[in-house]
Amino acid sequence: MKIHMYEAVEFRALLDKIKTNAFSVKTSYKLSRLSNKILQELNFYDQKMREIILEFSQKDENNSPKFSENEQNVLIMPEKIDECRKQIYELENLDIEVPDIKFKIEEFEGLTLSMNELNPLMPFIENE
Repeated sequence: MKIHMYEAVEFRALLDKIKTNAFSVKTSYKLSRLSNKILQELNFYDQKMREIILEFSQKDENNSPKFSENEQNVLIMPEKIDECRKQIYELENLDIEVPDIKFKIEEFEGLTLSMNELNPLMPFIENE
């Protein structure tokens, strides 16, 4: 089964929220198999994102990326913004292969998730 890299990033955020919840052994096993593969792929994503940031960021006197005033965003060289966006878009839209694991929605009873939080699970939910 293939998903986009951005879906893997969203899945990681969901996993951080639900990883301490108790599920049946079967559901925990499936989540573990799926998350192990996704996290492996995200190592590649994280490395490539660092490379993109280093390539396109404004640099300080130590040749380290400069941050915005609130220190939450890396400053990109103005003349390189379009190319940076293009490379990030390409990275986020890479197809990755994950195990073809399906869940029944009932396996997640007891979880309280918003629609946005549920979204990363949607490719793995069996249609009824």
